[in-house]
Amino acid sequence: MNKIAPKEIADKLLEIISDKEISYDDLRMAFQLIRKAKGLTNPNKGTRHPDMPTQDEMKRFFKAVLSSKKPQHIILLKLLLTTGVRVSELTNIRVSNIDIDGRKIRIEQGKGAKDRYIPIPEAFISEFSQFYWTKTKQTYLFEIKYRGKQKKYTTRAVEKMVKKYAEKSKQEKRFYPHLFRHYCLTNLTNQDMSTEKIQLISGHSNPKSLAVYQHLSLANIKDAFDKASKQLFCFC
Repeated sequence: MNKIAPKEIADKLLEIISDKEISYDDLRMAFQLIRKAKGLTNPNKGTRHPDMPTQDEMKRFFKAVLSSKKPQHIILLKLLLTTGVRVSELTNIRVSNIDIDGRKIRIEQGKGAKDRYIPIPEAFISEFSQFYWTKTKQTYLFEIKYRGKQKKYTTRAVEKMVKKYAEKSKQEKRFYPHLFRHYCLTNLTNQDMSTEKIQLISGHSNPKSLAVYQHLSLANIKDAFDKASKQLFCFC
């Protein structure tokens, strides 16, 4: 079978559509249909598993964090680890999104532009509350003074923070914010928390399973979440 160069493919397609009205989505769908008809798959696409820290490595990391005696760093990183929240969602948490009495945080416009609630672990609520009550005059939960003005933390700032404590605790593995999400969700799975309940917390969208867990509410999963997340507090 003769091979055709990408440029030649593009030229032939342009001949067909040059005088036609076509949208970006139309073109994307056309290429999907072509790939399907030709039986083409992405040879580089596969499941990549992160290099997860051991318990000892995680303990060393949080020992460095706690030794900093910086409440904002401590609470931010504990929240990242124990709730599995995405770093972009964490930096966008507003003080008004927090319900201390209900022990939950509203995540606005998470991945997929969807809102959801995440529970605050029972073992963390006392420490978290103390921090929260010092921030009630702020817009965002995590802010920093920059050039004389209060600014919310950026995802880049959190990445630098994680890298700093990884270096301080002499980690050989790469530490980055999303690793804590992997660690949290893996822990919930290992503690036999059901996939449906984990999806409700994590914000993963799986249309095939929506029918299974749509009847669940945050109240239904709090006990299971508290029990499963206790394991994480041996590090911090």
